[in-house]
Amino acid sequence: MGSRNAERMLGKEGHLLEFSSLLETFFLTQFCFLAGKEGWTPTAAEAKEVGLIQEVVPHDRLSGRAQEVAEQWVREGRERWTIRDGKVDEYKGINARESEELATAFLSYPFLDAQHRFLKSRGKTQLATTFWLIKTLRPLWSRFM
Repeated sequence: MGSRNAERMLGKEGHLLEFSSLLETFFLTQFCFLAGKEGWTPTAAEAKEVGLIQEVVPHDRLSGRAQEVAEQWVREGRERWTIRDGKVDEYKGINARESEELATAFLSYPFLDAQHRFLKSRGKTQLATTFWLIKTLRPLWSRFM
């Protein structure tokens, strides 16, 4: 990724070095959604404040600091963070629940109707007809789910 894209994603004041937990990322995202900040991207300082990362480093020191951290981990015999200690099952549970919620949303009448109306307004008659048919027959095929 180019430095311009990284700067746009992470802010000019610094870069993210390490996530402390994928689950914390999930909860922060949910908090931001509930707080009305959907699409909110935290600055590096905000990410550190809420515990998503451990350190903020100015752009010109990023490479050197990353090397220092890597060497320190080697000296300490520290391993890279991985999903372990029962987290795999926890993440699989979260993934299963979210997958079901997403499928339910995509197969809901409001979604199918919105797709039909949108495609019809764009003159995409064949696709619009497909969504009309799916939404119209939803009471029938939803019994088999």
